[in-house]
Parts: sequence; structure tokens; C-alpha cells
Amino acid sequence: MVLKITGQITTAAFATNLLFVGWALRAANMAINVAAMAVTTGEIMSSPSTLSATVARSMDLEFTLKPDLEHGEAGNPDTAVWPAVSHHYQVTVQYQGGTSFVLKGKLPETTSSTPLKLTFTDIPVGGKLQIMAGIYSESSWLCGKYQGEGRPHSRTTAQLRCGFQEILRKSRPAHTGYAVQI
Repeated sequence: MVLKITGQITTAAFATNLLFVGWALRAANMAINVAAMAVTTGEIMSSPSTLSATVARSMDLEFTLKPDLEHGEAGNPDTAVWPAVSHHYQVTVQYQGGTSFVLKGKLPETTSSTPLKLTFTDIPVGGKLQIMAGIYSESSWLCGKYQGEGRPHSRTTAQLRCGFQEILRKSRPAHTGYAVQI
């Protein structure tokens, strides 16, 4: 019987005091919300009033030009080398009806098979572009060329690997004579 009476007293005391526990939890919740709003307000007030962003439609074009595959051992394209007279190059990226971008440089002095790896940075994205490359001798004679077809580009990075075609000089006789009869 003592347990029954104690159980009833405890239940009654808990029900009576339960109201105050709810109030205490509600007050704590309100204090936490006020603190969170104060932190948010501080962060907003400390940030700049305007933000600036720069958006550019440009890409990097990686272009690799390999020596003429015919200028090496037959059936072994890894032996292809640049022409012995090659001295410098000029690679042009031309947009249809628009801007051109040019990269120039020197080739190694010794005959090499190392491909030219060039990067055109920050060129416009979109439209059709055509790539033209020329390999020149020291006297600026065109000894090899590459001309690609117009390609549409809309990516942020483009990679192209191409081989060029060597231009061989036709041999001429040392002395060419003409006979004229009057």
C-alpha cells in the first residue's frame, strides 16, 4: 500500500511540475533562436553589399602537330622526323568570319621527331575555327604545311592532334637551255 500511495503522489507531483519543465524548454529554445538570428545578422552586416563576378566565354586550345608520317621508315610512323631544312613554324587559328590567333616559334636545330605541342590560351568558344600550320626553312621557304577543316567548338578545352604534309622541292637541272629559231 505504501508503494501505491507513493506512486500516486509521484505521478501527481510530476503532472503538476511538468508544466514548468515545458516552459523552461520553450524559454531555452527562444534563447537559442535569438542567438542564431544575432549571428546571422552579424554575418550579413559584415559582408560587402555588392558582389562582382567575371564570366568569360573562352577556352584553351591544345594543338599537337606531328612530323609527316611519310618522312620516316615505311611502316614505322615513330621514325617520322621534321624536314632537315626546317627552321621555324607559324600556327594560325582562324575563326570563320572573324579573328585569327597566331603562335610562332623555332624548331630544334637537329632533325627531331618531337611533336609540336602548342596551347592557344583564352580564345573564344563557339563558332567554326580552322587551324593552319606552316613549317619554314631559314630562308622562309615553306617546307611543310597543315590545313584543317573548319570545326565547330563549344567546349572550354579542345585538344587536336594532327600530322602535317611535307612539301618536297622538285629537282631542276643545273642548266636549262632554250633554243629559239628565227
